[in-house]
Amino acid sequence: MKNILITGASGNLGKTIVAAFEQAADYHINIISREEVQGSKNLKAFHIDLLDEISAASLVEEIIETQQHLDAVIFLTGGYIGGDVTQNSSADIQKMMAVNVATAHNIAGPLIKINRQQKRKLNLIFIGAKAAMEDSTSVNNIAYALSKKTLYHYVTLINESESEAGTSAHIILLGTLDTAFNREAMPDADFTKWTSPLDIAMRIKKLVDWLLLETVIEL
Repeated sequence: MKNILITGASGNLGKTIVAAFEQAADYHINIISREEVQGSKNLKAFHIDLLDEISAASLVEEIIETQQHLDAVIFLTGGYIGGDVTQNSSADIQKMMAVNVATAHNIAGPLIKINRQQKRKLNLIFIGAKAAMEDSTSVNNIAYALSKKTLYHYVTLINESESEAGTSAHIILLGTLDTAFNREAMPDADFTKWTSPLDIAMRIKKLVDWLLLETVIEL
């Protein structure tokens, strides 16, 4: 059985990704969700504040103690604040860094520490934003772009430091998701150019399948 953890499982993309993995009988799915979840017997839900370092570290320890290991973590928790350099406050920047970076680090940090001892193949999959990597679009959402660029650099640093311990980090740079929230927020946009959550969910599922298949082959 492959053990995975999905954060932000109650969001639009989160629910779709969880459903994709639930269709596969060979996955045990741990999720962190704000909502009560009725899932399959292979799903276990946790309800914690990912900004609380102690709670996040305790959850990692609990999962490893009961399941021995995690094969992959998909980090979906995040948020968005728009605004240019004159509109975003320092509080906006701090909030975006907390929601988009600290929530991921509070799980990844303790897990990487454990994996330095276990030396297993551990795959960490983060969600970035294509628009945040391009200055022409970043200027309209400074706080958000700064946090997503930091997350991108965080991934490169994990790969630099943890390859010998077996941990690898990946980041998916998404375009705009076609959700009801985004349609309401950007009613004049061309929705045909947006990406469906289902398409992203299936791509992430295929990526995890491939990464864990590669692990089996190497063993």
